[in-house]
Amino acid sequence: PLPLSPLITSQLTKPELTLTDSTAKMVDTVKFNVGGRHFEVSRALIDAHSETMLGRLVSDTWNENHEKTVFIDRNGDVYPHVLDYLRYGKIELPVTVPRSTFNRELDFYGIPLDESMINQESLAALDSTIVPVKEAQIVDVATWDLNRVAELENQLIDKEAENAKLMFDKDKLEFYTKKTLQRFQENYLAALQDCKA
Repeated sequence: PLPLSPLITSQLTKPELTLTDSTAKMVDTVKFNVGGRHFEVSRALIDAHSETMLGRLVSDTWNENHEKTVFIDRNGDVYPHVLDYLRYGKIELPVTVPRSTFNRELDFYGIPLDESMINQESLAALDSTIVPVKEAQIVDVATWDLNRVAELENQLIDKEAENAKLMFDKDKLEFYTKKTLQRFQENYLAALQDCKA
């Protein structure tokens, strides 16, 4: 069997925890809505940090209904990183999350900040993962795009010509129909006059 984390081991005596297939499974969770994003977190994680605002929000003092989702008007994109910091005691922040934003969120939640446990992913690390694109590939794509635009413009011109022809045919048909109807009315009135006379 795999060794259990210290957090889970410390919680084994609690009745809300059950073990299945050598893994700890939490049956008691806390639901958060942070800036419109929904999270379900083990109560054990929050209880392990009861001195934080998160711990206080779900405590019996502040939250009588433990089934209710707790709304927090904060950045829902940074919140998963805050949870990871609570889980592991350290974090590797992606380039997309500024360190100052992360620090501000920790401060809001009342989570003690240990600068030595926060690393920021560097742009240099990202540069190594980007596949270089050859200039010839760019030209091919640009040429394809120009050819496609020209093709679409030609299709548009053709459709406009078809539309103009249909409009002309419609006008011609309306004119013919009116003229035919007018002649029929004239002939009908003349025949009616002849019948009366």
